[in-house]
Amino acid sequence: GGFVPTKEDLEADQLTKLAKEHWALEGGKEAKFDAAVVEKIYEEELRKHDFALNRIMTLEYSQYLEKYLWPNYAEGSSDAHVMSIVFMTNEKFREQVPVWDTFETRPDQFPTFLEAAWTLHFNPKTSHKERAILIRFLIQCFQSLENVMVRTACLAQVALPIWTHISAGRLELELRSAPHLEKKYKTMLKKQKKAADGGNPPPKMHLPALINHFLDSLSKVPAEGKVEADHRRYLERVLELLIDLIAQLPTRRFF
Repeated sequence: GGFVPTKEDLEADQLTKLAKEHWALEGGKEAKFDAAVVEKIYEEELRKHDFALNRIMTLEYSQYLEKYLWPNYAEGSSDAHVMSIVFMTNEKFREQVPVWDTFETRPDQFPTFLEAAWTLHFNPKTSHKERAILIRFLIQCFQSLENVMVRTACLAQVALPIWTHISAGRLELELRSAPHLEKKYKTMLKKQKKAADGGNPPPKMHLPALINHFLDSLSKVPAEGKVEADHRRYLERVLELLIDLIAQLPTRRFF
């Protein structure tokens, strides 16, 4: 929602003034990061305005992602920081401008960020609207597998370890139909056990939890009457992601 701002609107906006104080500094000066600014913008400019497009566009215009959010992202950054990056990334996709160049300035942080996005999705405090936005971001990631940084982080979620989440009967059926994978699967289990014994548990596989969350969320839809719009949109987004995963060769092998 929200009107589409003109260049004049953008220049006069309070957010643009805020940007000039904190990250769009004159003379290319180095911006000093203040996490409270990110919190304030998220609560007072995004959430308060129901994540209106004109607020997001204004922040994108000010290079909020490139100059402030991503350079200062770290493991343990706030939920507002993670969600702000997701909003800015989705906006870049909407505007059809280059997206991943910004993230590639600090590629080692991308897997950590992606993990934070998944974790935020499952946070009980996250709203249906925010969850739908997070899933939209994940859809964009899985549609960007040509990028090595993105591909490496995303394909880990649809790799062979995902089979540890299926029933014993189904696993036996899958291994019987692909006997060359049986040895690979057993080797993987041994490696996982050894790593766990050494205090390094295997990475979390989020798609099984996503499907369970989706089914639980679907069960809360009333049999009659209207479905809340944000709830419906969230369910639609998850279905869109699952369809993409099944349709793409790199993601459907073990999924």
